[in-house]
Amino acid sequence: MSEFPSKEHQFKEGNEFGKISSRKGIPNAKTVINARAEKEVTSCNGDKVTKFIKMIDAQIDKAVAGDTTAFKEIFDRMYGKSQQSVEQTNTEKRLILYPHVRNDRD
Repeated sequence: MSEFPSKEHQFKEGNEFGKISSRKGIPNAKTVINARAEKEVTSCNGDKVTKFIKMIDAQIDKAVAGDTTAFKEIFDRMYGKSQQSVEQTNTEKRLILYPHVRNDRD
């Protein structure tokens, strides 16, 4: 039986496969977004603000206008997402069988 994959098809030493996105000089998405969002622009009232501040203002304006999704995003960023907890108690110590679950004990 032959070896799989054959030696001739394996990667050669020094192969840079998978390192394309980490080449020098190519910024990642976070760097590009930060650079663009930090650029200053003039607001409606003539003040100099960053694009990031304008985005926050737009989100707040949407929430004030009644957009519940915008409100939820702002609220979650300020106070964190609410934790959903489920409490289950079984004080009778008996086996609960559900009809959609197969019982292998019979």
